[in-house]
Amino acid sequence: MLGAGLVTARSQDGPPTAPPAIRATSAILVDALNGQVLFEKNADARRPPASTTKILTAILLIENVEPDTLIQADKAVSETEGSSLYMLPGEKIAARELVYALLMRSANDACVAVARHIAGSEAAFAEMMNAKAAEIGATNSHFSNPNGLHAPDHYSTARDLAAIARYAVQLPAFNEAARTRYHTIVRDPRNKDTFLKHRAKWLWHYPGADGIKTGYTVPAGRCFVGSATRNGWRLISVVLNSPDIFGETRALMDYGFAAYEPLSPAETRGYMAQAPVSEGVRGTVAAAPSREIRVVWRKGQKPQVHAVPKWSRVVAPVAAGTAVGELVVTVSDQVVDRVPLIARSDVPRRPSPPPPGPLWPRATACVLALAVFWYGSAHSKNPRLIGRRLAPRV
Repeated sequence: MLGAGLVTARSQDGPPTAPPAIRATSAILVDALNGQVLFEKNADARRPPASTTKILTAILLIENVEPDTLIQADKAVSETEGSSLYMLPGEKIAARELVYALLMRSANDACVAVARHIAGSEAAFAEMMNAKAAEIGATNSHFSNPNGLHAPDHYSTARDLAAIARYAVQLPAFNEAARTRYHTIVRDPRNKDTFLKHRAKWLWHYPGADGIKTGYTVPAGRCFVGSATRNGWRLISVVLNSPDIFGETRALMDYGFAAYEPLSPAETRGYMAQAPVSEGVRGTVAAAPSREIRVVWRKGQKPQVHAVPKWSRVVAPVAAGTAVGELVVTVSDQVVDRVPLIARSDVPRRPSPPPPGPLWPRATACVLALAVFWYGSAHSKNPRLIGRRLAPRV
């Protein structure tokens, strides 16, 4: 039963309004759009992430391989331990199907096939994983394999996994697979194991549930990265080493939806500012946020919201749509969002002055002028010539 054993304060209408008593070693609840934290417990503690690792592997698969590309298994793939698609050596499966296999079946062998296809080896793929994690902002993590099988140098945190999940749900192919309950994959006729059922019971038991990924190893304990959307507002939660992954995820989501609300602050509605531009035909360009600006606060409260632009150094030419800075949004002096500011129009480069002509004609003219002046001056001072000019003509 979801939520068994959890005690939370509840309002008169039923939903919890006080933070839940989470027993997981680490946990976090964030807004899916801007990452604003609504609850956290040991969110920066390094923990083995188990199969929640596959969220990052799926990201790299989606971003680096065309959906119809066939990915082939080799002997190393077929010998991978743990949860599996049981791919046969030589078997080929389309990349789009392997996204479902990663997120629904949690197939370790499919992860190895993906890693070897993209990077040539699991070690090289792990380097890609760490680079992508750093790009996303998950800087307190280190990944050494694509599937989450336990390794001493394979770790993440609740905060980092939430950041990776927030990035992942921006990808339509990821979203589709993460929320799908049943899927039949197309594969080698020799292998009739084609039916997938999502392992996250969360999808069946929570209103608005739309993902994401379970995980389990003995060192990691039971882990879950969850997602739910209500009235267009999406929350993402992480529980690591939890005695009740779905019950604690439910408690976090109930708390978030009951105690908080997302609002578009008046300070940011229709926001427009002038970004400074160097060497352009104009000294500024109008800039606006690249997406909706939303802040989350407890219901019934109206904290102070400030939005301050932070400009990049922008040199013309500038094309419309270019990022020229960011809008830093704070609530009660705490940064809750950073939104890129985008140029609304082109700014051509200021024309350079025409270059000077060749030097030698001007130098020659100067020399000739000096020569004429000198000759004229000398000619006028020559006594013989002066006397000749002054002698009377007969």
